Amino acid sequence: MPNQRRKNGIIKADPKPVGFSNPPDHAIFNPFSGVVLDDGEGDRLARTLGSKKALILQNHGLLAAGPTVEAVAWWFLAMDNAAHTQLLAQAAGPLKLIAPDIAKLTAGQVGSAEGAYYSFQPLWDWIVALEPDLFD
Repeated sequence: MPNQRRKNGIIKADPKPVGFSNPPDHAIFNPFSGVVLDDGEGDRLARTLGSKKALILQNHGLLAAGPTVEAVAWWFLAMDNAAHTQLLAQAAGPLKLIAPDIAKLTAGQVGSAEGAYYSFQPLWDWIVALEPDLFD
């Protein structure tokens, strides 16, 4: 998974992750300690997540949480896409970060659960159209 070794998570170099950035709406879960086999590990995950939208499970993957399945699905996809985009941008050279005021404005426009819900709808419509027997 991209960015798993980063200490700071997703950087505001691309408009897509700003919903995770102002204030930081994701956390790094470190160290990843393997398969969750006891309640203590789940409690530690929950404490680290807190009220945030997502966790980067260092050296493992991503986890997203939210009030609706649609919002969680969108945030997970957006965070994964942001991680990939960030790695590509870093490979090309120094990052040019989004100005803090623009990142804050954009986060206010697209960072809400309602915004994530509606952002997911076209993907859901495409999935249902592609798989008409999905609910059979």
